[in-house]
Amino acid sequence: MILCDKNIILPSSLPSGFNDITFIDGRTLTNQDLIDSKCTALFVRSVTTINASLLKSSNICFVGTATAGIDHIDRKYLNDRSIAFASAPGSNAVAVAEYVYFALLSYSHTCNISLRGKVLGIFGLGQVGKRVAKIAETLGIKIIASDPFLEESGIMYQNIQWRKKREILQEADIISIHTPLTYHGAYPTAYMFSRDECEIMSASLLIQTSRGGIIEETALLKKLQTSHLLLAIDVWEEEPLWNAHIAHHSSTCMATPHIAGYTKTARERGGEMIVEAYARFKGLRISEHINKQNYIDDKDVYNTLQLHRFAENKRTVLKHHDVDSKYFDECRQQCLQDIETMKDPLL
Repeated sequence: MILCDKNIILPSSLPSGFNDITFIDGRTLTNQDLIDSKCTALFVRSVTTINASLLKSSNICFVGTATAGIDHIDRKYLNDRSIAFASAPGSNAVAVAEYVYFALLSYSHTCNISLRGKVLGIFGLGQVGKRVAKIAETLGIKIIASDPFLEESGIMYQNIQWRKKREILQEADIISIHTPLTYHGAYPTAYMFSRDECEIMSASLLIQTSRGGIIEETALLKKLQTSHLLLAIDVWEEEPLWNAHIAHHSSTCMATPHIAGYTKTARERGGEMIVEAYARFKGLRISEHINKQNYIDDKDVYNTLQLHRFAENKRTVLKHHDVDSKYFDECRQQCLQDIETMKDPLL
């Protein structure tokens, strides 16, 4: 049996061997649910924390998360118990890049500022960061970036200059964060931006679509209160709760409930990727029906995104509401749109 988060979209035609699937609420899933169901595979999203507390004494031998981020997964626990694991890297990259694109264009329109010649500092040049860089390049923006793993490996990108964190904070007009949330290793990112970083940040726009916990919210709030920084923020330290002081601040132009990568197309691709991984794990044949993402060609991207994905009531959905975890999840469903306007050549 497979237990699958009810918000994961699985392909309409599944490979043979996927006959016994039960859909569950991933946020309220318990260890007893796993034991009682006797399931052997679990498909989740970021709302489900995978660790010893959830999996102990269960029959789980495969865990798949239909998300690019894996900070909710205890990889060591899975490895130690030989539990197979798969994620969906890049599944929502186009959708997140759209969010950043809209934030850039909205900033330009609202403030009557040309983006050409501005300096964009990107932290993390993975699936999303590279797409954001290409978008910025088409807008005439200069790009500086920090990704120590790529930089140390000797990788160079045309029109992107490597900088240290402090240099980006001091040089960039706009900062966009696209690192995973990590606590260990050579370059942990938890509280990567705390009091010192926020104090020296000279940017006029900060876009945060990576993971809550990378920015220390108390330090960010102080920065908003003592500078002219504008903020577009989609992720929060205590999700599904959010920081009302930051969301309600007059300098916060976008305050959303982790919906940057939450489109129907992105969810479909995430579901497809873990189905593919599970099929390989079970030695099943993967159907050829599984398709890659398609993109809608629309010359007026800003107006299209504003009309469909980021209407005023959606991009400021947390600004005028009391903190409530149930409301957070309800908003995510209401914000869901099956539209992505980026063309593959652009990204």
